[in-house]
Amino acid sequence: MLISDELKTVFLHNPRCAGTSITHSLVQLGFEIVWENTPNVGRTSHQIDIPIEYKDYFIFTVRRNPYDRFVSNWEKLRARNNFKLSFEESVCNIPTIPYNRLWIPQSNFTQHCDYVICFENLVYDFNKLPFLKESMMLKKVNSVLHKPFVDYFTPELAQKINIYYQKDFEEGGYQKL
Repeated sequence: MLISDELKTVFLHNPRCAGTSITHSLVQLGFEIVWENTPNVGRTSHQIDIPIEYKDYFIFTVRRNPYDRFVSNWEKLRARNNFKLSFEESVCNIPTIPYNRLWIPQSNFTQHCDYVICFENLVYDFNKLPFLKESMMLKKVNSVLHKPFVDYFTPELAQKINIYYQKDFEEGGYQKL
Protein backbone atom coordinates (compact mmCIF):
# COMPACT_ATOMS: atom_id res chain seq x y z
CA MET A 1 0.00 0.00 0.00
CA LEU A 2 1.28 3.45 -0.90
CA ILE A 3 -0.02 6.63 0.65
CA SER A 4 0.21 10.33 -0.03
CA ASP A 5 -1.19 12.38 2.84
CA GLU A 6 -0.65 15.53 0.77
CA LEU A 7 -2.83 14.17 -2.06
CA LYS A 8 -5.08 12.22 0.32
CA THR A 9 -4.59 9.17 -1.90
CA VAL A 10 -3.97 5.46 -1.33
CA PHE A 11 -2.75 2.93 -3.88
CA LEU A 12 -3.67 -0.68 -3.05
CA HIS A 13 -1.03 -2.90 -4.65
CA ASN A 14 -2.87 -5.86 -6.16
CA PRO A 15 -0.20 -8.55 -6.83
CA ARG A 16 0.83 -9.14 -10.46
CA CYS A 17 -1.08 -6.11 -11.72
CA ALA A 18 1.72 -3.64 -12.53
CA GLY A 19 1.99 -2.61 -8.90
CA THR A 20 5.77 -2.39 -8.94
CA SER A 21 5.70 -0.16 -12.02
CA ILE A 22 3.09 2.08 -10.45
CA THR A 23 5.01 2.15 -7.16
CA HIS A 24 8.11 3.47 -8.95
CA SER A 25 6.08 6.32 -10.46
CA LEU A 26 4.18 7.17 -7.27
CA VAL A 27 7.32 7.30 -5.15
CA GLN A 28 8.54 10.04 -7.51
CA LEU A 29 5.38 11.96 -6.60
CA GLY A 30 6.06 11.67 -2.88
CA PHE A 31 3.99 8.60 -2.02
CA GLU A 32 5.27 6.53 0.89
CA ILE A 33 5.31 2.73 1.03
CA VAL A 34 3.53 1.68 4.20
CA TRP A 35 2.67 -1.92 3.31
CA GLU A 36 4.81 -3.48 6.01
CA ASN A 37 3.18 -1.43 8.76
CA THR A 38 -0.38 -1.95 7.63
CA PRO A 39 -2.39 -4.68 9.34
CA ASN A 40 -4.39 -7.16 7.27
CA VAL A 41 -3.58 -5.95 3.79
CA GLY A 42 -3.36 -9.40 2.30
CA ARG A 43 -0.13 -10.65 3.86
CA THR A 44 -1.57 -13.83 5.34
CA SER A 45 -5.30 -13.69 4.73
CA HIS A 46 -7.72 -12.74 2.02
CA GLN A 47 -9.09 -9.92 4.14
CA ILE A 48 -8.01 -6.43 3.18
CA ASP A 49 -8.60 -3.75 5.77
CA ILE A 50 -8.05 -0.08 5.11
CA PRO A 51 -6.94 1.69 8.29
CA ILE A 52 -9.60 4.11 9.50
CA GLU A 53 -7.39 7.16 8.98
CA TYR A 54 -7.42 6.51 5.20
CA LYS A 55 -11.14 5.78 4.72
CA ASP A 56 -11.78 9.29 3.33
CA TYR A 57 -8.80 9.21 0.96
CA PHE A 58 -9.06 8.59 -2.78
CA ILE A 59 -8.25 4.87 -3.11
CA PHE A 60 -7.28 3.12 -6.32
CA THR A 61 -5.91 -0.19 -7.55
CA VAL A 62 -5.39 -2.15 -10.77
CA ARG A 63 -7.49 -5.07 -12.01
CA ARG A 64 -6.26 -7.72 -14.48
CA ASN A 65 -7.87 -10.55 -16.41
CA PRO A 66 -8.12 -13.32 -13.77
CA TYR A 67 -6.67 -15.99 -16.06
CA ASP A 68 -3.73 -13.78 -17.05
CA ARG A 69 -3.06 -12.78 -13.45
CA PHE A 70 -3.14 -16.38 -12.27
CA VAL A 71 -0.68 -17.47 -14.98
CA SER A 72 1.60 -14.53 -14.18
CA ASN A 73 1.56 -15.43 -10.46
CA TRP A 74 2.32 -19.06 -11.15
CA GLU A 75 5.12 -18.35 -13.63
CA LYS A 76 6.67 -15.77 -11.27
CA LEU A 77 6.72 -18.19 -8.36
CA ARG A 78 7.96 -21.04 -10.51
CA ALA A 79 10.83 -18.94 -11.87
CA ARG A 80 11.98 -17.23 -8.69
CA ASN A 81 10.93 -19.22 -5.62
CA ASN A 82 11.44 -22.87 -6.47
CA PHE A 83 7.68 -23.25 -6.49
CA LYS A 84 7.01 -26.98 -6.87
CA LEU A 85 3.28 -27.15 -7.58
CA SER A 86 2.29 -27.85 -11.15
CA PHE A 87 -0.10 -25.45 -12.84
CA GLU A 88 -2.96 -27.92 -12.40
CA GLU A 89 -2.14 -28.45 -8.71
CA SER A 90 -2.08 -24.69 -8.21
CA VAL A 91 -5.45 -24.16 -9.85
CA CYS A 92 -7.02 -27.04 -7.93
CA ASN A 93 -5.71 -25.80 -4.57
CA ILE A 94 -5.97 -22.01 -4.81
CA PRO A 95 -7.05 -21.24 -1.23
CA THR A 96 -4.39 -23.44 0.34
CA ILE A 97 -1.31 -22.91 -1.80
CA PRO A 98 1.75 -21.11 -0.42
CA TYR A 99 2.09 -17.36 -0.96
CA ASN A 100 -1.67 -17.08 -0.62
CA ARG A 101 -1.73 -13.27 -0.77
CA LEU A 102 -0.87 -13.58 -4.46
CA TRP A 103 -4.07 -15.47 -5.17
CA ILE A 104 -6.49 -13.12 -3.40
CA PRO A 105 -9.56 -12.38 -5.52
CA GLN A 106 -9.18 -8.90 -6.93
CA SER A 107 -12.64 -7.95 -5.73
CA ASN A 108 -11.14 -7.92 -2.22
CA PHE A 109 -9.07 -4.94 -3.40
CA THR A 110 -11.58 -3.24 -5.69
CA GLN A 111 -14.35 -3.15 -3.07
CA HIS A 112 -12.43 -0.37 -1.30
CA CYS A 113 -11.64 1.68 -4.38
CA ASP A 114 -12.88 4.90 -5.87
CA TYR A 115 -11.07 4.13 -9.12
CA VAL A 116 -9.92 0.88 -10.72
CA ILE A 117 -7.29 0.88 -13.44
CA CYS A 118 -7.68 -1.80 -16.07
CA PHE A 119 -4.34 -3.61 -16.57
CA GLU A 120 -5.17 -4.06 -20.24
CA ASN A 121 -5.40 -0.22 -20.60
CA LEU A 122 -2.74 0.47 -17.99
CA VAL A 123 -1.02 3.65 -19.20
CA TYR A 124 -4.22 5.29 -20.41
CA ASP A 125 -6.17 4.53 -17.21
CA PHE A 126 -3.21 5.44 -14.97
CA ASN A 127 -2.92 8.84 -16.62
CA LYS A 128 -6.59 9.56 -15.86
CA LEU A 129 -5.81 9.64 -12.12
CA PRO A 130 -7.17 12.96 -10.79
CA PHE A 131 -4.00 14.01 -8.98
CA LEU A 132 -1.68 13.75 -12.00
CA LYS A 133 -0.87 17.16 -13.42
CA GLU A 134 0.84 15.72 -16.50
CA SER A 135 1.04 12.40 -18.28
CA MET A 136 3.48 9.83 -16.89
CA MET A 137 5.04 6.81 -18.52
CA LEU A 138 5.18 3.60 -16.51
CA LYS A 139 8.45 1.71 -16.59
CA LYS A 140 7.89 -2.00 -17.14
CA VAL A 141 9.49 -3.80 -14.18
CA ASN A 142 8.98 -7.14 -12.44
CA SER A 143 7.22 -8.61 -15.47
CA VAL A 144 7.18 -12.28 -16.35
CA LEU A 145 7.16 -13.58 -19.89
CA HIS A 146 4.69 -16.37 -20.49
CA LYS A 147 2.61 -17.96 -23.19
CA PRO A 148 -0.90 -16.60 -23.82
CA PHE A 149 -3.04 -17.56 -20.83
CA VAL A 150 -5.45 -19.60 -22.95
CA ASP A 151 -2.62 -22.10 -23.57
CA TYR A 152 -2.53 -23.03 -19.87
CA PHE A 153 -6.15 -23.91 -19.27
CA THR A 154 -8.17 -27.01 -19.95
CA PRO A 155 -11.94 -26.49 -19.75
CA GLU A 156 -11.89 -28.10 -16.28
CA LEU A 157 -9.14 -25.81 -14.98
CA ALA A 158 -10.81 -22.75 -16.48
CA GLN A 159 -14.03 -23.70 -14.67
CA LYS A 160 -12.21 -23.75 -11.32
CA ILE A 161 -10.81 -20.27 -12.01
CA ASN A 162 -14.27 -19.11 -13.14
CA ILE A 163 -15.76 -20.19 -9.83
CA TYR A 164 -13.02 -18.89 -7.53
CA TYR A 165 -12.73 -15.52 -9.30
CA GLN A 166 -16.42 -15.18 -10.27
CA LYS A 167 -16.74 -11.67 -8.87
CA ASP A 168 -13.52 -10.56 -10.63
CA PHE A 169 -14.93 -11.68 -13.98
CA GLU A 170 -18.19 -9.87 -13.31
CA GLU A 171 -16.66 -6.61 -12.06
CA GLY A 172 -14.04 -6.46 -14.80
CA GLY A 173 -16.33 -7.58 -17.61
CA TYR A 174 -13.85 -10.32 -18.54
CA GLN A 175 -14.97 -13.13 -20.79
CA LYS A 176 -14.68 -16.64 -19.42
CA LEU A 177 -13.04 -19.47 -21.33
